Amino acid sequence: MGVPRTGLAGRAALAGCLAVLLLTTAVGCRRSRPAPGPSGGTATVGLTATASQPAYRVGEQVNVRLKLVNNRDAECRLSRVADGAVTVLSLTRDGAPVAPAIGAAAYYRDFTAYLVENLVPVPPRGSVELTLGSDPQSPVGAALTTSASDGRGGATVTWWPVDQPGAYRLVVGYLRAPLPGVPADACAATAEQGTVDFEVRGG
Repeated sequence: MGVPRTGLAGRAALAGCLAVLLLTTAVGCRRSRPAPGPSGGTATVGLTATASQPAYRVGEQVNVRLKLVNNRDAECRLSRVADGAVTVLSLTRDGAPVAPAIGAAAYYRDFTAYLVENLVPVPPRGSVELTLGSDPQSPVGAALTTSASDGRGGATVTWWPVDQPGAYRLVVGYLRAPLPGVPADACAATAEQGTVDFEVRGG
């Protein structure tokens, strides 16, 4: 399937540092990935997710709060920001898959360094909380925004539209890619998923 592309010259405040968005891929070709089945036993990292409120008006910021729990018997490092760590496994509106838009961002500071700075030590049974929020100024309108390091100081950005009225179901996971200078850590990912239901209402 052909994918139309549009150039975008603009600036966005993303991941706490200023970025220049370089390219946007139009919505409609990539679909939400199906969520894998749950695994047995206790996950190394526990994950729960809740919406800040059950319903939002069109254009109102959607905030999804995530809590990560270190279920290990040893300290590990978890991210205190959604950037580079939270991944959307699926998003549906009224039961139908919502396709994301994908773009690239170049930063005025190194994105990977930002991710390293936001890793925090968490003791056994300790937790961190972070927020995945929608960006009303994204290239596709209001959209939940995730990002991943591109290995060159920038990021690949994915926008998941939540700009249309309807009943949404979001499934998220935690997956932190290896970072330079950061030792391998069993808390880099979790098999658990967070499922959130919320509504966007028109008018």
